Amino acid sequence: MGRRGSSRGVTALAAGTLVAAAALLAACGGGERQDVHEPSGTWKLDVLSASFPGKQHLGESTTLAVTVKNADSREVPDMAVTIDGFNQLRDDPTLADPKRPIWIVNTPPVNAASA
Repeated sequence: MGRRGSSRGVTALAAGTLVAAAALLAACGGGERQDVHEPSGTWKLDVLSASFPGKQHLGESTTLAVTVKNADSREVPDMAVTIDGFNQLRDDPTLADPKRPIWIVNTPPVNAASA
């Protein structure tokens, strides 16, 4: 009999946990998208130059420089640059997150913001 009561307690606890998790998920990501009022479309940009050193030393600061030119007849409202490859995966089961940063962007571009 004690086992059945224990089983019901575990079931009730699991159900309560499930309800709490569902409530938290409902609160996340709800509402209007952040970019709902942002302009959408395709603009033509020419990449005039892009540079980044091929080798670095630990702790050395370097500069990633990208120069673009608006080749469109319309003004570019906002421009974003996405760079892939700023981390590497470590095959170590003891790590909470196997991604390890290779480069860290610590200064935003001039007259711009960085995520």
